[in-house]
Formats: sequence, C-alpha cells, structure tokens
Amino acid sequence: MRYIERYHPKEGDGHNKILVITGVPAVGKDYLLSESKRLGMIPPSVRSFSFGEELFVFLRTLYPQVKTRDDIRTLLSQDVIRAAVEGIIFRMIQAQPSMLNTHVVYRQKDSIVTNPDLDKRIHPHSYLFVWSEPDQIAKWRSLDTSRTRPTESVTNIALHQDIALEVVSVVARHTGASLKTVWNRADNTQENLVLIQEKVHEITL
Repeated sequence: MRYIERYHPKEGDGHNKILVITGVPAVGKDYLLSESKRLGMIPPSVRSFSFGEELFVFLRTLYPQVKTRDDIRTLLSQDVIRAAVEGIIFRMIQAQPSMLNTHVVYRQKDSIVTNPDLDKRIHPHSYLFVWSEPDQIAKWRSLDTSRTRPTESVTNIALHQDIALEVVSVVARHTGASLKTVWNRADNTQENLVLIQEKVHEITL
C-alpha cells in the first residue's frame, strides 16, 4: 500500500487537470500542502482548493449561525450544502490546473459517507491518497486543537483508513483516474513533498 501506483489515467478520456489529495482526517494532507507552497514547489498557475475551507467560507457569508466547519453538517440542510458544493466544483474546473484537498470518504455523525457522483463530476486526472500508521494519526489528532472531532480508537482509525483507501481505489478505477498512495511519517516529509511536486507537474502538461 505504501508508495504504490495502482492505476494510470486512461488516455483520451477528457479528464480535468485536477489532482485530488485525500486521506482520513489528521493524516497530514494540510501540512504537506502548506509546506509545498511555502517552499515554492507548487507552480503559481496551479490553483489550490481545500474543499472544507472553501465550503465553510462560502456558507459562513450566507448563514451567520455557521461559526465553525463542524457547524455545516449539524446546522444546514443537505440541499443547501449540495448547492454550495456544486458551485465549488464549477469554480475548481474553471480554474484548472488545480489541486483539491478533500475527504472522498468522511465521517458524518456515526456513519462513514461517500458520494461518488461528486467524483464523477470533478473527473480528476489523478488521486493521491495520504496514508499513515493509525497510532501516528491518533497522536496528530490529539495535538490538533483547531477542530472538534469524535474520538476514535486506533483500531477504528485503521478500519476507517482501509475503507477510505478501498473506496478511493474503486472511484479511481471507475473514473479512469490514476491513484498513488503516499506513506506519511514524521521523518519523510521531504520525500513526500517531491512526490507531490511530481504529481502536480503531471496536471500542468
């Protein structure tokens, strides 16, 4: 699973020049992307979208009761959220080449949820799945005070991560996108930054 390229994109299939970076919460996606930008490893021509942040900023301007990202799914209807999501997808496609930092599989209350129709509309060139040891993810979550997340055991984190990877694998196969996994550890940041730079370069060709 670590550093495995499962699929190559189908040629001539009209993919958007979009790289989707995904993984379970607190696996290190945000950190790797922020470091890539700080070090100038992402070309200025590539627009970066954080789906959760884009959604939060947009909905907060319309609904003052939304104070945190966690309020979106607890206070707003699915129809409102869906309309906002469609707008973000449209802007992202218009801005390509672009990167999308998102959860293809996410927790919603006590369920694990996915929406493959969104991925079909995004129709990305490739997926980069960030993976880490479950106990390391649990440690990173305990240090992150910016979000309120349900407490998960290391065993449940491992299960959630395995489910997420398999779902992303199925989505990539059915949409004809490439999929590569990144093993994220505290001691291999530079190696992963170079890998992200290479994947970003692919969507600029």
